Amino acid sequence: MKRGLKPFGTAKASAEEVTTDSVLKHLNVAREGATYIVALRFQSHNAAKATNIANAMAREYLASSVRLKIQSASEQATSLTERLSTASSAAEQADAALAQYKASNGIVTGATGGTVTEQQISTVTSELAAAESAAAAARSNYMAARAKSRKAGSKRSQAC
Repeated sequence: MKRGLKPFGTAKASAEEVTTDSVLKHLNVAREGATYIVALRFQSHNAAKATNIANAMAREYLASSVRLKIQSASEQATSLTERLSTASSAAEQADAALAQYKASNGIVTGATGGTVTEQQISTVTSELAAAESAAAAARSNYMAARAKSRKAGSKRSQAC
């Protein structure tokens, strides 16, 4: 409601409205430069009254700011909780779809987490590596024996 003079024929202003108008006439609120500091000034012939009113206004401003921040944080928490619930439901649906896909395509997961085929490939790969290592050792032994045999054959031919 707009404060000030009332049109002719309207009811008298309430005591609260008169007090509010009086306080607003004597109150000056301004931002200090390019800062976040707010200057509150209240003019009165009574210094104690001016101080009390300015301090009360400052306390209410701070309390109001805190209430607004709490309300905003609460709304954000509610929104995030709803989004988390939606994401959780989507993840559960995706897990169920994956399980159904695996079941319908015969993909079985083993105890170590990979599919049975992956585990079999891993086992065969390990066995292949062991066989290649054994073959390399056998080749090395063969080459050494062959070299020894040639050396012995060469000594026999020289002795004859």
